[in-house]
Amino acid sequence: MKEMALCLDDDPLSLRLVEHLLKKRYEVISCATIDKAIRAVQKYDMALFLCDYHLGESFTGSQAYETLRQDFGYNPVHRVLITSYPSSEIEAEALASGFDRVFSKPLRKEFQMYCLNLNMPRIRNPLAAGQ
Repeated sequence: MKEMALCLDDDPLSLRLVEHLLKKRYEVISCATIDKAIRAVQKYDMALFLCDYHLGESFTGSQAYETLRQDFGYNPVHRVLITSYPSSEIEAEALASGFDRVFSKPLRKEFQMYCLNLNMPRIRNPLAAGQ
């Protein structure tokens, strides 16, 4: 049974790339909108959260994580922010809001190796995790 990851990104090509890069270890639930991400966190137990920084004109990955955490109790073990426009300000905001790492697009081998080698807690009862 693969571990599950949630990827929130409004770019369908980025979603497919993340799915491809992480398919050895994760079943990636890809969401193009925050509404789809909300439904996913209500349905699945996902210990890895991957999120693009720019989610439309006025919504950021930090805001999306805050919404999922505060309003829906989503507390993944690992959180990774992805951005096409890296800057020290975006990285500082991401780390302050609870992300562990920030990776720049295009995603490369470093991103893949980081995600594939994350230490995840063992689930004692795998059937209970998805309930």
